[in-house]
Amino acid sequence: MKRRYSIYILSLLIIPLFSCEKIIEIDIPDSERKIVVNGLINPDSLVRINLSRSLSVLEDNDFVYLENASASLFENDQQVGDLQYQGDGFYFLPDFLPASESTYRLEVSSPGLQSVSAVTELPNPITLGDLDTATVANEWDEELRISFTISDPGNEQNRYAVTIFSTFKFFDWETMMQTDSLVTEPAYFSFIEGTGDGLQDRVIEDRTSVFFGNKMFLTDALFNGHDFEINLTVGKYAFFEADTIWMDVNLEHVAEPYYFYAISSNKYQRSNGNPFAEPVSVYTNIEKGLGLFSGYTSSSKQLVITNSGGK
Repeated sequence: MKRRYSIYILSLLIIPLFSCEKIIEIDIPDSERKIVVNGLINPDSLVRINLSRSLSVLEDNDFVYLENASASLFENDQQVGDLQYQGDGFYFLPDFLPASESTYRLEVSSPGLQSVSAVTELPNPITLGDLDTATVANEWDEELRISFTISDPGNEQNRYAVTIFSTFKFFDWETMMQTDSLVTEPAYFSFIEGTGDGLQDRVIEDRTSVFFGNKMFLTDALFNGHDFEINLTVGKYAFFEADTIWMDVNLEHVAEPYYFYAISSNKYQRSNGNPFAEPVSVYTNIEKGLGLFSGYTSSSKQLVITNSGGK
């Protein structure tokens, strides 16, 4: 019985080796090409957007930029101008700065593609509170702790983004000397848990805050109309070997589409490559198209830090 059993199993293993192959051609329908808009506006910069078209799953290109598109910007339903082409899909509007508490509509058309439009509002800027800092030694290095307060307006839902940038003199690792060339890079930071009255911890647990790119996005869902203290830590690795660091802390008051786009993009990145994750669609406010047209206002304060470890 054992021998017959072994031969039977072996035969099952051998049979697939001699099975026939059959090529099945699958006709995958081509998806409709759409205009893709990417643009963020703010009162401190000229309007500049990027236009491309969507790609089929069978295309190998990374981007197909639109070089002959027409784009018009409207402020509170009044046209302010037509954007001019710069190259590589970028279009800009010279001699115009957006204004906070205004509504903007973008209309885009391109030959062979369906025209698209998008609407966004620019919220009023929220003043960044005073910065409190402390340097704390940890197990591996030193960290800079930064705390500040957001005075959130009541009777409305607000959305924020926090960024930190460090400017310092470039350190040449070949010569082991600090140069006179200034470098500006995002400083990566994180929440300090267990601080204050515990509200920050609840904001983290409630997932009303997410990191996307080099920004931390959050809403006032748990502190609407109240002061909210944020406590952050920045690792010393962000300082490199510079003797002086100029650190800019920025608080952005972001429009609703920008926040939704960041939240959905964060979910998409976390689920990408996981075959068991539910599909995630990245948010878009482009009617009949894809991408994002939105904006923000910002306020910032600068820290000047002397690094005792600098060269």
